[in-house]
Order: sequence, then structure tokens, then C-alpha cells
Amino acid sequence: MGGLETGQILVLSLVVAAPFLGVALENSGKRLGRTHYIGWFAVAVIANVLSNMAGKQGLGPVVSMALFLAGLFLFFLLAQKSVQRGRDAGIPKSWCFVVAVPVIGLLMVLFLMIKPPVRNQAPIVPHET
Repeated sequence: MGGLETGQILVLSLVVAAPFLGVALENSGKRLGRTHYIGWFAVAVIANVLSNMAGKQGLGPVVSMALFLAGLFLFFLLAQKSVQRGRDAGIPKSWCFVVAVPVIGLLMVLFLMIKPPVRNQAPIVPHET
């Protein structure tokens, strides 16, 4: 046996779907700087740690489900912020879908943290005399 059960497949699907939808639905045109993006990532990590600590305390199914849903929403928001950060760094939105892939998505998040912003500069026009 050793295969995944239906409940595990459903949970894994939700964990992947939340950031995927976050990327797909982000069409605001907003940009996000590195500092604010790192802040969003820090909030996601802290929330995950607190959720794991609370889950180990045996707080019951209702609290566990609420923490799980809050975590999904946070991943959704982090994915949207990844698209905004990608815009600021000059990365196409299509690349941000990598954020939804477990493990590899973390590498994309780290890349977005260090990639400097792209400056929109006006083209240099020679001065006519």
C-alpha cells in the first residue's frame, strides 16, 4: 500500500491550488519592492511555524481547519505578492507560476527576494543642435 489517501491528495491539491490561483488572479498591475516582499515571506513563515506549534497542541479539528484555511489564504496572498514583485524585478508573470510548485517554489521566492528592481528609464534621445 503506502499510496496517498484521498484526503491527503485533496489537501495537497489545495496547497498547490492556492498559490496557483493567487498568481493567475493577480492582474492589478501593482509592483512590490524587495523589502516589502521579504516582509510578506516572513509573515508566511511565522504563520506556518505558529500553525505547526498549535497543531501539535491538539487544539481540535475546528481550530486545525481554521489554521489550515488561514495558511492557504496566506499562500494565495504570497503568490499574488510574488507576481507584483516579479513585475518590479522585470520577470514575466508566467514565471511566477513556479511559486506554486512545492520545493522549487521556495527557490523562486528566494530569487525574487534578491533580484534587484528594473528601472523604467526613458530612452536617451540625442540632442539636436
